[in-house]
Amino acid sequence: MKKGLSVLLILALMMCALTLPASAWSTLDNAPQGYYIIGTMNDWTVRGDYKINSYDSGKTYRFPLYMTPDDSFKIVYSSDGVTPDTGRYYPVGEGTAFNQESQIIKEEGVYVFAFRPALDGGRGYFDNDLIYHADKHEVWYYDCIICGGYEKATYRQHEPATEPGYYIVGTMNGWKLSKYYQMNTNTYTDSDQVTHLLCGSSYPLTLKRGDTFKIAYSEDGENITRLYPEGEGNAYNEDETRIFYDGLELYVSFSPEGLDDYNEFYCYDYSGKSAHCGMIAVQDLSMWDCLEPLEIPAKPNAAGVYLEAFKAAYPQIDEAYLDYEELYTHRDKNGDPDWVLVWARNFEHDHKFTFSVVGSRAFYQYAYSGNPFLTHYGVYDVKKGCFYDPGYGKFSYYDDEHVYHEGFKAENYADFDRVMEEYATADYNSLGRLLGDIDRDDQISVIDVTLFQRCEAGISEWPEKDAVSLYDSIKKYTAVPGYYSDFNCDGDRDILDATCIQRYMAGMSYPKNR
Repeated sequence: MKKGLSVLLILALMMCALTLPASAWSTLDNAPQGYYIIGTMNDWTVRGDYKINSYDSGKTYRFPLYMTPDDSFKIVYSSDGVTPDTGRYYPVGEGTAFNQESQIIKEEGVYVFAFRPALDGGRGYFDNDLIYHADKHEVWYYDCIICGGYEKATYRQHEPATEPGYYIVGTMNGWKLSKYYQMNTNTYTDSDQVTHLLCGSSYPLTLKRGDTFKIAYSEDGENITRLYPEGEGNAYNEDETRIFYDGLELYVSFSPEGLDDYNEFYCYDYSGKSAHCGMIAVQDLSMWDCLEPLEIPAKPNAAGVYLEAFKAAYPQIDEAYLDYEELYTHRDKNGDPDWVLVWARNFEHDHKFTFSVVGSRAFYQYAYSGNPFLTHYGVYDVKKGCFYDPGYGKFSYYDDEHVYHEGFKAENYADFDRVMEEYATADYNSLGRLLGDIDRDDQISVIDVTLFQRCEAGISEWPEKDAVSLYDSIKKYTAVPGYYSDFNCDGDRDILDATCIQRYMAGMSYPKNR
């Protein structure tokens, strides 16, 4: 609720748009190794003022960049701060720089980007054991770069101030007045119908832990008339306890009359403390919330031999937001393709959970509306020319368009379980848990057989949370085993499962209830 109100307040206060060189936001340490922007704006060379830093331990790098329609760029990693490391270009390949193969940038301005070196943007990503999915408006460029939006350029960051008013001054600008740091002014009326002055930063600020600042008032736009708060040693973050990490994007609120009462509703300080000296508060508010979304074409598909067949089979899929990949092509004895493991999603989940057993893995995850496959994994039968959804198991079903779908029989597709074991991993956000994997190392081995036998004999304890406990509403799509150790899905964990695991390891068939 607070953040929503804050966004409305910011939109009301934002009266001007700004440009910003990458250096002001991203050069937060002096170590040479790290990720750099190279592009038309710096002659495709590694330069210190275009280094970018992460705010979440190297998972995501977010930065603004001034661009024109003629500009393009890549991200590279450099160990020495001079030369890009071989093989560490993002995205890889010729002509794949952002805005190079297709003109995404339509007008000049400050664009806000995020970069994921794990190349997992399009499928979501893991952070603190939680999974974050891109929504239907987020299409990542080659799964590594996304542009959240832009602010139209009007003036440069270091252009000197010219107008009377309130300004943010601090270590980030040498304690001098500059146009970029001028604050917007607005008024609000309290419950007693008294009108108060409220100032807000024109643009979110990115600060380092060591940065400190005050608010300055200038009567002539050239000289500082008064500082808030007055006195020495009382600037915001003077004790370095409010700004927790480098690269934090902050929106600054200020009132010379004090923010204490109003602060509770709108100007809360993100650090958990009260307004600094009763008059300054900052909010951890991403620039993402202040910018218009930018339409980015879906990444080119390099492995879509049967993509046209997929689009024909599922015409309801919004191609602009489609993430489609053919993970594995199985071939018959003559070397001809007979079935293909496909991964596909359409960026929209409906906050309901499903449980399915596909191959040798159990999937317990969000259900996705508008997507063709329950677990994102599908099978294309090359010889029949049709797609199957193994997430529904042997059950035939009608989809939302009342189209009939035939059930999937894994035994008709040689090596299916083994392929799923290898390809259905967390890299694809499957959340697939390998059945019979007693030691939880995500592979089936003789150790699992040994542990299974020890648990069955009562010598060792079964793994914690081995039992499958699910709501009835999500059991309807497939046979559900009683335990994750129930390898053959017959409802029991017994010595027969250990035997089936041994046969599976030897490449032999085994009885299975799925």
